[in-house]
Amino acid sequence: MSEYLNDPREMAIRTESGITLEEDNRKEVMYHWGAKVLDLCDLPVEEYMKPMTVIGVGGGGSSDDTGSSVTKKSVLMKISVISPDGDIISQNGDIIGVTNGDGTWKVRWTWDKGFNGSIVSMVKVYDESHTEYVVGATLSDNGNKQYESIIDCGNNTIKLIGAYGVGEQGSEFSDATGKTTTIVDENTDTEFNISIEINGTPSITVYDIYYGNACKNDSVEYSALGTIDMISSMDDNGYDFYFTIPASNDYLVELSKYDGGQTPYNTDDADELWEEWSENYEDEYRHTLRIYIPVIIENQYEFVLYNDNSGHYIQTEMAKSGVIKTYNNSEYSEYVNSNTKYLYDDIAHTFKMRFIMIKN
Repeated sequence: MSEYLNDPREMAIRTESGITLEEDNRKEVMYHWGAKVLDLCDLPVEEYMKPMTVIGVGGGGSSDDTGSSVTKKSVLMKISVISPDGDIISQNGDIIGVTNGDGTWKVRWTWDKGFNGSIVSMVKVYDESHTEYVVGATLSDNGNKQYESIIDCGNNTIKLIGAYGVGEQGSEFSDATGKTTTIVDENTDTEFNISIEINGTPSITVYDIYYGNACKNDSVEYSALGTIDMISSMDDNGYDFYFTIPASNDYLVELSKYDGGQTPYNTDDADELWEEWSENYEDEYRHTLRIYIPVIIENQYEFVLYNDNSGHYIQTEMAKSGVIKTYNNSEYSEYVNSNTKYLYDDIAHTFKMRFIMIKN
């Protein structure tokens, strides 16, 4: 027993000196924090504290020597000129589409994918007298994937697009002459490679698409219609919009009679009477969602509508009602969401929809 008590290894950890005895009683410096022991194997502390160099390869994108993973995305940006009447004009002055005009000449930028950060862009345009106008803009993704800037050309007519380009944020507009630039979003490790070109193909003509809702036996007033963005609708994610059905005054009046026990709800069968009335009312006056699509394009695209049900998009059935409306001298076909009717009762209801256009 005395030999055991005198064995120095029974006092192997000596916290007062930072020394730990190995099995052969060698003295070696280790570092103690509570029950933890750090053994540097005689490596100097200064060397241990130096940052390590790690070389690794990440997935999902290009990699560098630090092991970071960068996702690369390509964004195509197109420019065109919009006339006061809404004509979309290409580089050589050809009309390649029509949109809403607001009485001014404008340069329009559109892009196919969203991006984080911002860039600058410069466009030179010329009128019939070859007078040059320079239009500059700082572009960042705004959800609509387009931006417009007015051309200060007075009453002159813009005939063609000259020099144009993009540059990194902070550069002068006059220096934005490159056809590509790059944005790096460090928060998401995403590199956006943005290229720019002149919109010279007549593949997309922008039209207004309208939506509205009303009791199923009523028509929708033009003043109550909302607008669906056609360009955004052709994105893979489509275009999200909301509509709200207000509370019904007739329903509220009848409900107050039922709650107050007024005629005809002052009898023993009041509950049955109310249930019958409310069911008949909701069946008669439920709202339907209508979407109005220009007749000129309805055979060029497939139109898909989704209803957001607690975060899950459920496809609905769009049926052509046969109703034709005329808005702004253009004919529109009415489509209804045929497999969903929306409640019209004592509270307001807000619904989120997603609309997607697919080129045939």
